[in-house]
Amino acid sequence: MQQGDKQEFARALQATMELYDKGLSRDAMGMWWHALGGYQLEEVKGGLTRHIQDPDRGRWAPKPADVIAAIQSAYLDQWPSAEQAWAQAIEAADESATVVWQSREAQQAWHQAAQAIYEDGDKVGARVAFKEAYNRLVREAVDAGQSPVSAVSLGHDVQGRRDALTTAVDQGLLSSEAAQRHLPAPEATAEGVAGLLTAGGDGEGGEPAYPAEQLEALRRAASGSRPRSSPASDERGRPDELEAERQRQLSQLQELESQEAAA
Repeated sequence: MQQGDKQEFARALQATMELYDKGLSRDAMGMWWHALGGYQLEEVKGGLTRHIQDPDRGRWAPKPADVIAAIQSAYLDQWPSAEQAWAQAIEAADESATVVWQSREAQQAWHQAAQAIYEDGDKVGARVAFKEAYNRLVREAVDAGQSPVSAVSLGHDVQGRRDALTTAVDQGLLSSEAAQRHLPAPEATAEGVAGLLTAGGDGEGGEPAYPAEQLEALRRAASGSRPRSSPASDERGRPDELEAERQRQLSQLQELESQEAAA
């Protein structure tokens, strides 16, 4: 809390203590402020409210430790349980699978404490080690006032990677932009170059935006090189028309590069 929060903090605390017919001296108020000063005002007010609403602890006037416990409980509620995190960790045992962890703590607990044990065949021991490490890491994060942040472990299966990232976006674990960063850049064929050249999406000033990977695809297509996956049958028919199209694309590419250099 900041110095400017003192009055609102005092009002919230005094109102809480009045519910229990308790008063506060100036010295006691100073001790409360010192004990809770490391938290945000809204966290403290939320902790007071949670204490009041607790069917067990709320029957007695709170002490600073009660409010801290209530604040930390609110943070803990944001994390999946150790059992839920372990169920996700098992998925990571398959190296082809992409796992979008609900927290970095789960990812860290798996890689640092449980993975080697699991791969040695001791699934029970891996589960115990994972839960101990996970609970410790979450407690450290809660003590530091942190909220869970998702993390990604990429698997070898590219299609499975797309499916996992799409699901994570749908569940709100990742933004679309974050998911896109974990996907390989799409390959362009010569047939798709014309579409790239006229692709929608405007940059600054209304000019078409061309990502670096698209420009590289244009260079490959215009120079006549093709991805290895392009079938040889693409070369059949109308060689003169294909050459004319390649020259037109090369001309447009040179114009784009000139505009980019001028900018």
